[in-house]
Amino acid sequence: MDNQTIRNQKRSWRDLVTADARACWEQQLIQVLKNSFFQDAFYERVLCFYPTASEVDLRLLYQTLLERGIALYFPVTYDHHIRFYRISSMDDFQEGRFHIMEPISMEELEHDEGTLALTPGLAFSKEGERIGYGGGFYDRFFAAHPDIIRVGICFGGQLSSEITGMDWDIPMHYVVTEQGVFTNL
Repeated sequence: MDNQTIRNQKRSWRDLVTADARACWEQQLIQVLKNSFFQDAFYERVLCFYPTASEVDLRLLYQTLLERGIALYFPVTYDHHIRFYRISSMDDFQEGRFHIMEPISMEELEHDEGTLALTPGLAFSKEGERIGYGGGFYDRFFAAHPDIIRVGICFGGQLSSEITGMDWDIPMHYVVTEQGVFTNL
């Protein structure tokens, strides 16, 4: 199966998840993230994504991290690249390009060390291969910032063993679902 077919199938599957299942899985996924990445380890900065349509919604986790004093950064997309800007509150957003909520702040990410990136996608393999939305924004960003720890975020139904990695694809270090953590390290 080619990546475009996987992309379409996983988007359709994710769009059909019921509200009850979504709420349950999101709570489980947030608990997996807390236990695996935010209990013993300390990251100074976390790159986040604001959920669109049927993406996993991590806003409850983001609020907890803000309360703990962790710097959160959210993306803004430009012509062919993406940049991350810090927020101080979950109210610091406005609708931006592609109708995605973007941070109002222009305090840009300056350091890669000690940074964890929670990364959206339509499909992931347990080995860290990712199929996004086809723009290559995250791959270009991660190629320029190789020291950032990359964590793919999805529901278990978005996992696929049939993803074909391309030369320009940057794999995740970890993939997290409500079922647990998968790693290629």
